[in-house]
Amino acid sequence: MIANKPPSPLDRPLCGSRAVPEGSIIEAINGVPLLSLPSVGFALRNQAGKQLRLSVRYAESPGVSTDIMVSPLSTREFNDLRYSDWEASRRRIVEEAGDGRIGYLHLRSTSGTSYTEFARQFFPVFEREALIIDVRHNSGGNQDSWLIEELRHHVWMFFQERYGSQATEASWNTQMAFRGHMVALCDEKTSSDGEAL
Repeated sequence: MIANKPPSPLDRPLCGSRAVPEGSIIEAINGVPLLSLPSVGFALRNQAGKQLRLSVRYAESPGVSTDIMVSPLSTREFNDLRYSDWEASRRRIVEEAGDGRIGYLHLRSTSGTSYTEFARQFFPVFEREALIIDVRHNSGGNQDSWLIEELRHHVWMFFQERYGSQATEASWNTQMAFRGHMVALCDEKTSSDGEAL
């Protein structure tokens, strides 16, 4: 399972026909030609969360300029979007290199929100042959003991039908227990309970 990254302003314009693909050219912001400015940053200064009108020449029709409305991100929102893209790309690398046999989950923190993040990422892959738990950049928290307990669930008993179509399939008693190989990744930016995990 590869979670979709949240959309950027150019992926989801407020008003306009469609997303702005790579290779398109933004000619003006609020009517000010960008070639008349030293940097695009001058037109975006203090504009986070406000509506801006962009004049865009789409890559497939470079001779036509179209106006769309967008709302720029704050620095924090931008960094969060880049982080989400980093997470999605790591997951995609694991999915492709592992041919769907290796699960991947990344926890930004071990705070209260990590319950939801762990469940969202772990349960779709808990039956994989291996699992990569990535706590690089983890900012810590106080949920490491709960997370470790979830990862340490063991299978104590198997059930198997003697007759019928289920006779060849065994099931185990500990629901959602991970039974494969596990590795954790950390780095110099892993903090507190992220290190414990």
